[in-house]
Amino acid sequence: MERNDSEEVVEYLRDRRRRPESFDLVLRTYSAFGLLIAGFALVYFALTLLPYDLSSNQQLALIITGVGVTLSLLSRGLLMVRKDREKENEKFVFFLDSWARFEATSRDALRANVERINSHPPERLIEELYDRSKINSSDRSTLKEALEMRNLIVHGGPRRLRSPELVGQFTPILTDIIKKISQPV
Repeated sequence: MERNDSEEVVEYLRDRRRRPESFDLVLRTYSAFGLLIAGFALVYFALTLLPYDLSSNQQLALIITGVGVTLSLLSRGLLMVRKDREKENEKFVFFLDSWARFEATSRDALRANVERINSHPPERLIEELYDRSKINSSDRSTLKEALEMRNLIVHGGPRRLRSPELVGQFTPILTDIIKKISQPV
């Protein structure tokens, strides 16, 4: 079975994002372990100041307890980070899927009037839709912004410019424009 363009884009995005996120995750893990080791060392230092002597079995039990609590807290934190990332990625996937549907719908709507429509870049599609009164000037400017966002996501760009919140705002707007384009004039 042949894969469509949006599936390829999503797979490309996942692969591209996985590398920096994996490195980020490793650094966060090392940072968390470093803090925990420092915390345990501080607790051990405090225990050495107490007048009580712990046997080696008691010390071992205390260390194992600390490691267990630490690992469970660290795992819980990483799960929370992962869930947040999955929610963010869903917004990107929905946006890219909406954009792919917009392009396909636009090409279908313009096919009868424009030669070789499949070879036109998205910027030209937007202008053709505007010239043929399929969209208004507000839609045109929104589509240009959405195209910029799409390019930032697909081709890479500063993470601060491609926020999940902004991407999530474009998706319903794209859906409305798709419905407008699909209606006969």
